[in-house]
Amino acid sequence: GQTCFVDVDSVNRDCEINAVVKAEYVASGGTSNGFNLNAQMDLSDQSDPTTKPTNSPLRQNDPKNRMFCGTDWNDASSNCVRERFCPNGDSDCEDGMTCQGYTQCNAVGMTALPT
Repeated sequence: GQTCFVDVDSVNRDCEINAVVKAEYVASGGTSNGFNLNAQMDLSDQSDPTTKPTNSPLRQNDPKNRMFCGTDWNDASSNCVRERFCPNGDSDCEDGMTCQGYTQCNAVGMTALPT
């Protein structure tokens, strides 16, 4: 099939969806059902997106909940913060740190809002 660009201001006779959109736009009195086709979003109050995908939820008793980054096990166990949680292993850790298992930390309840 061909690629159709939907636009209410032009008609592509070879593109069926364009005709449908144009007809709905005209039938709505040119208001696009309340949507402003030329609207721009104000993103000034938006937070930055996450830099990597978020992790899948883990069961409460999953051993991965106790995996945290540190220069060694003691460092990891002494710094129980969400930023050091490493359920995917060393790739979750900053340079100079490795993922330590069975630490004194527990990620259960350490959540953040998605971005």
